[in-house]
Amino acid sequence: MIEQREICALTKQTGLFVKSHILPKALTKPSVTGAPLLQSTQGKGYKKRFSSWYDKNLVIQQGEDILGRIDDAAIKALRQNMLVWSSWHFYTPVFDPLSQNSTDHSIRIFVPSSPKLLHKFFVSVAWRACESHLPDMKEAFAQDEHVELMRQSIVSETDLAPNFFPVSLIQLTTKGETHNHTPILDIVKPPDHIGERFQENSWEIIRIYLDGLIAHVHLNPQKEFAIDNPAFLGSTDQLAVTGVSYEASFQYKNLLINAMECFGRSGTLEC
Repeated sequence: MIEQREICALTKQTGLFVKSHILPKALTKPSVTGAPLLQSTQGKGYKKRFSSWYDKNLVIQQGEDILGRIDDAAIKALRQNMLVWSSWHFYTPVFDPLSQNSTDHSIRIFVPSSPKLLHKFFVSVAWRACESHLPDMKEAFAQDEHVELMRQSIVSETDLAPNFFPVSLIQLTTKGETHNHTPILDIVKPPDHIGERFQENSWEIIRIYLDGLIAHVHLNPQKEFAIDNPAFLGSTDQLAVTGVSYEASFQYKNLLINAMECFGRSGTLEC
């Protein structure tokens, strides 16, 4: 039997498709080894999974090797910078409260290691989600020209300019339920003084959640505001990460909504 060769979405070379994770498996593990992962099914309760999302029709081995190298290096950097919950053991990162009256919102300013590598990693995750035809990835999409620019940046050996699909980070400052969340297209409102200065009322982003960390990949290949701005990866030596407690986060509220999907009007568990 002649095996059918396909075109790799990343390298554009032909070959045999291989299984490729959208999000690194090492950062999407259940809290109990061997337990299923829970995933919302939009009004139908939870669906059990025993692996994170992967696409068997996205890349060939050459493309997976590129993504794998990016992932392996990024996982080390995320843990070294204590940006993910799984890196919190004896020590936790220090967050400064934004005000005396707010215990839920804070900021963390530090000199990160490998910021340019992390920038490329999050752009690569955004590309995977947007390029994938998995039903679970339908909420992640971008303009075709933007997806192509992302692809080119991933296969390139050069670092990305900090204002090229710039990435800002939000950390959950308290640990909560271990869960996964698909990347999604979202629209966020910039602070008023920034919106007025740059005449922007809203920002389109791909929102990525990983192990207590939220990344906003801004869908703009030349974002002026991200130049010399510590809120974006690789823009300055320092990085300013917004902090929010798990209890006050979107992730927590979303999980509550998803949990309610599991119960019918009778109040009995239906998932």
